[in-house]
Amino acid sequence: MSTLTRVIVSVPIAAASWMLAMNAMTAAASQDIAPSKALELLSRSRTVDAKCKYLSVPEHVELGDYVAKAEVSTAGREGVSRARSAVSAGMAQGKTMSCDRDSEIVVRATMDAARRAMAAVQAQQADPKRTAKRTKPNAETKDLRRKIAVRRNAPPTGALKRYASEAAAYYVERRCRHLSQGQVMDFWRKIAAKHAVMLDRFGPDAVRAAKNRAISRSKASGRCSSRTVRMVKSGYSSIVR
Repeated sequence: MSTLTRVIVSVPIAAASWMLAMNAMTAAASQDIAPSKALELLSRSRTVDAKCKYLSVPEHVELGDYVAKAEVSTAGREGVSRARSAVSAGMAQGKTMSCDRDSEIVVRATMDAARRAMAAVQAQQADPKRTAKRTKPNAETKDLRRKIAVRRNAPPTGALKRYASEAAAYYVERRCRHLSQGQVMDFWRKIAAKHAVMLDRFGPDAVRAAKNRAISRSKASGRCSSRTVRMVKSGYSSIVR
């Protein structure tokens, strides 16, 4: 999801954006910043909104998802420790900010930039030119794929349901951060390993559907609370067994 952190550069804010005038904020839109800096901005805005509640609950969850995606991207490009540092720095900055009009502008501007970034990613994935380059399968290939799908999606489906539940807990953890850093890394390694196993057993379509269910469930969990603590701990306990 590197596009997310790249397009965040269009956010009309800088490190001290809440002190800048609107025209200066607009001028900052063309500046290039590192993925870790974009992640820091996102983390800061999420922390501020958790305190000040400028966004609706679904919007706050959406912002948390953007933070999680940016963290994965930053970890891949700059390293896990740098990604964690950026998140921590953003959280520290957010805790010091007051709930006022300036901080609301920061949150909403960051949210807008993240949404535009995601839209750019989706547009890139839906590029008709790329789609046109794909070779259309013939009747024999289609029939073979159907047979493979039937075999891969055959019972037991309980394994996929459990994977979806554990993945949902992991997504919530990336947003709410209920576990220690060591547990988070352990959770990530086990989720990644299980994803590979599920792909091999059931195929990409079934796993994609399970992953989508996990994402929907994580978004439906709402704001971080004792309920999400139970959800995360249950998912982590399940996957480490």
